[in-house]
Amino acid sequence: MHGEVTKVQRTILGRIVGPRPPLVTALYLLAFTALALATSCSQKLNQHNGRYYSARDMARLKRGERAPSRPATRPALTKTKVKTTAPS
Repeated sequence: MHGEVTKVQRTILGRIVGPRPPLVTALYLLAFTALALATSCSQKLNQHNGRYYSARDMARLKRGERAPSRPATRPALTKTKVKTTAPS
């Protein structure tokens, strides 16, 4: 009984790990080459104008590129304290 179990296990492992036809090997090699090429050509996430920036710098750049929320001609809102005297 023990020999039959070993024979079946070797057959299964032989099909998984064993030699493949040349066409299948070529397809695996082509897929691996395409995957390696695709990952090597990807642009870095934090690159801007050919330089690499930190995530904080990239957030500042994006915020600076956006249009301001209020026009430049309108003055900033400031609070002022007004003192009044009660008439006597």
